[in-house]
Amino acid sequence: MERTINFNNSIEKLKIPADHFLMVLSPHDEEKEDNVLESLFEKSDTLASFDDFIRSARNLLVIVNDASRPTPTAEVLTFIYDRIRKLNPRFLIATGLHPAPDVQEIRSIFGELYYQINDSITLHDSKNSDDLVDLGTSRHNTSLTVNKLVTEADKIITIGSIEPHYFAGYTGGRKSILPGVAGYDTIEQNHRHALHPNARPLMLDNNPVHEDMLDMIDALGVNRFFSIQTVMSRHHKTIYASCGDIHDSFEKARLNTVQNFRVEVPTKVDIIMSIACPPFDESFYQSLKAIENTKNILNENGIFILVTTAHKGIGPIHFARLFENKTNLITAAENALIHYRLGDHTAVNLKSITTWAELWCVTDKKNHKLENAGIKLYSSIQRSIDEAILKKGTASKIAIVEDGCFTVPILENKEVDNHWQNRYLDN
Repeated sequence: MERTINFNNSIEKLKIPADHFLMVLSPHDEEKEDNVLESLFEKSDTLASFDDFIRSARNLLVIVNDASRPTPTAEVLTFIYDRIRKLNPRFLIATGLHPAPDVQEIRSIFGELYYQINDSITLHDSKNSDDLVDLGTSRHNTSLTVNKLVTEADKIITIGSIEPHYFAGYTGGRKSILPGVAGYDTIEQNHRHALHPNARPLMLDNNPVHEDMLDMIDALGVNRFFSIQTVMSRHHKTIYASCGDIHDSFEKARLNTVQNFRVEVPTKVDIIMSIACPPFDESFYQSLKAIENTKNILNENGIFILVTTAHKGIGPIHFARLFENKTNLITAAENALIHYRLGDHTAVNLKSITTWAELWCVTDKKNHKLENAGIKLYSSIQRSIDEAILKKGTASKIAIVEDGCFTVPILENKEVDNHWQNRYLDN
């Protein structure tokens, strides 16, 4: 049988023997209409609640995602900017730990509106202590610090998008604040909770990563927020939108996310090929979502093939350091619970996988440092699947996940298994 794979801005044909059990998985994200946002803002109750929220605003702040998320920020702003223009709002780009966007990326975030508001745009810098305010600690003793523009504002509008997240459960909503505009130490402490067994895709209950984020919102005051949340298809089209209270709007969009991106499957498989699509294919770090979302359906001693361009390399410094030699990843994984450093949760997860499965990576930009983590590199999709089939045999079961950063396969009638999360820690 033959499948087409979108990789590196081209279509590649992938041939798989017809006698193999094959599942091709993708989101249920049909694009039913092109005017989702228009329909939302045409509703009289939407406009009434928005106008009521901004009516008494004296210091209005709008928090938006950076360019690493497919959020339709510019489109959302076309519906609300005329209503807030006279309030002279400030705009804060929630970079979290991501590199500061360049001018071209900032223009892509705001679209044509950039030329009217560029003097009102601020980039969050998590390491600039002069710009941070201390809000106390969370229920998990995480120190809560946030950009001072957030505490100075009496009204805050957040614009976000929701998709599965491999340790926060979901992106969007509360993530605009933590990690979006939080301090570095806060983010590092919060990310340490990614080692918790409940920190996994689509999981919020008793997830300490998520709970820290809720505590940050509570510390700031939930009534200061008006949130606009979108759900994007894998083709970056808006398929759902909600607005209002930061928690209610998140919950409505979250339920839509489950409907679109949770995919039930009848069985585990021996080989997974999971494809990281733009914008999450820019680095190996961002592409990890395609591993974490899908590894739950891989059998013991299986082969996981990640497909990513990784055109910007391995990723940020705190992550890239894990691949400098053959001991860094192991050391970080072993010390993560005692002396956690930012990014160590990824070391634990990667090391965990290599204890019960093989991890291969197909990329157009070979970075041999990945081999220090025991990752086998390929430049050809076809060759990787051929060798995997040769190794696992003619009876092997295969799953191709067409957009692993959005798709979360779950065994039918079962929740995500706990055992795979941090298995390395038990060894």
